[in-house]
Amino acid sequence: MFNHEETERAKVLHLNAFKECWMDSTLLKSLDAQRIETKRLTQEAERIAQEAIVMHQDDVIMLDY
Repeated sequence: MFNHEETERAKVLHLNAFKECWMDSTLLKSLDAQRIETKRLTQEAERIAQEAIVMHQDDVIMLDY
């Protein structure tokens, strides 16, 4: 049977393991959100690039200084 000190040490170890799992989970969620946003931005940049190709040079206003 555990004595009081061993019980407290086991509680601390258990709590630390929980904290590490929670931090890993939070980090993974953040990285996944960043991955999704990067994918969205990449798709939007590709869409804009395709629109720019389609545009005629006459449609672009150029200012000469």
